Amino acid sequence: MVNSAVILVRLSGHDTPSPIPMVGWHVDAEIVDFVCAVDLIQCFHNTHNREVEAVYNFPLDNRSTVCGFKAEYETGEVIEGVVKARKQAVREYEQAKREHRRANLLERDRPDIFTLSMGSIPPNAHVKVTITYVATLRSQAEDDISFVFPTSLAPLYSPAGSSTRDIPPAGQTWPCRFFGPSLRASFRTSSDIVALTCLSHASEPRLAVHHAGRSGRVEMSCFALHGDVVVHCVESSPHRPRLLLERGPDGGLVGLLTLFPRVQPPPAADAAAAGTALTMASAA
Repeated sequence: MVNSAVILVRLSGHDTPSPIPMVGWHVDAEIVDFVCAVDLIQCFHNTHNREVEAVYNFPLDNRSTVCGFKAEYETGEVIEGVVKARKQAVREYEQAKREHRRANLLERDRPDIFTLSMGSIPPNAHVKVTITYVATLRSQAEDDISFVFPTSLAPLYSPAGSSTRDIPPAGQTWPCRFFGPSLRASFRTSSDIVALTCLSHASEPRLAVHHAGRSGRVEMSCFALHGDVVVHCVESSPHRPRLLLERGPDGGLVGLLTLFPRVQPPPAADAAAAGTALTMASAA
């Protein structure tokens, strides 16, 4: 786990890496049954009087698929990510750096480890990066839906005296004040929620949990980064088959069928088999 609030960058003519502080990060997750869509928002401040390139690694759920990337600069410039072949993307990124154009490169190194390269960050300026991903969720007990946000390897920041900070309003862009670490997770389920807990951070004073009927919400800010954030949601009828229909950009329907059968393994079998969910998707 990285216990630093900075990313180290190399400046031309200097042998010792120099820091770029992270001034905030926020996680906004929307969970519908066994599927989640997550925005990971991170803000950095180039404190140097020259352009720099920053490169760092961070973890995501190993079942995740990144579907969006955006970098926002104080000048109003916005860079949207486009999926390209790796060699082509690297070649275009390096060319943009040589021409001192704004450029960002997001690469998947392992199923759960990503590398973000931010080139030509303006001097004495902020950049806000938003990474959007979707993932299927696991069940860690017999009747629950578990949302896990990994924190190991991420640039983590929990400064002393930060208890007065708040979760940023939805859609906030500039000015990019310090915000975080903060997390907001909303749940929509097919049956009534009977329990919603964040046992990994249950002792946090700024943890708020609310649920009523088939919806719930967990919010937390300026929490200790001692491990992954784990939220458990227990439904009244968790093993009922569920079908989620959404209309795609082209107007077609996309269906997601989830089966979460109650399995009774033999006594000698691994009890973890009881937490298996099967998700299938189709488009029409």
